Amino acid sequence: MGAERDALAARVFPRLEQLCAARGARFQAIDLRWGISPEAGMDQQTVRLCLAEIHRCQALSPRPNFIVLLGDKYGWRPLPATIPADTFTELSARVQSNEDRSFLNAWYRRDDNAVPADYVLQSRRVPDVPRDGGQAPVDPQAWWVATEEKLRRMLGEAGADVDTSITEHEILAGALDPDLPDAEEHVFVFVRRLVDLPDDSRARGFRDLDADDRPNVLAGARLRSLKERLR
Repeated sequence: MGAERDALAARVFPRLEQLCAARGARFQAIDLRWGISPEAGMDQQTVRLCLAEIHRCQALSPRPNFIVLLGDKYGWRPLPATIPADTFTELSARVQSNEDRSFLNAWYRRDDNAVPADYVLQSRRVPDVPRDGGQAPVDPQAWWVATEEKLRRMLGEAGADVDTSITEHEILAGALDPDLPDAEEHVFVFVRRLVDLPDDSRARGFRDLDADDRPNVLAGARLRSLKERLR
């Protein structure tokens, strides 16, 4: 949706700013795909910050306060940033091997300052790689993708919900929350469907693909369900 968002920022939002200013009001657009700093991403704060922005918009602007742009991609499925301590203990007990359990416990650390206590996903950190010994430098992005996928697999096999995308988290908060009884009156949803998208790497960026560049079946099913609920 990069082209659509660029067009909104360049052509639509300035006109809305002028329209509001002429009537003594102020218009401000918050794009949840822009403005998250690399540091916040490293600290696993992306989902928390996005949801906080939604709640801030709902508090400051009763209506309208949320627009959905939804295409053919379900999107990134973030790991849970925190897990209640009791739930984490149950999940950890279901992990099969001691090695995997140690890996999980290295990434989720108990926080007793929270009431009740929970386990917090740690900041991303690339392990030190010796300068000699013939080892290639670690690619931070590739390393984190592999680490995240391993954690997702372990948590999923243990019974945790790790398949909700950040887009769905945002839509649940901004449009489908049961505490928003009048959402259909002021939340706008725009669904774009690209016809004849290929089922291979040429569609990367426009649909969810597996590691072998085939369409991700789970993501496709979740996206269809989300669109139906929005309708």
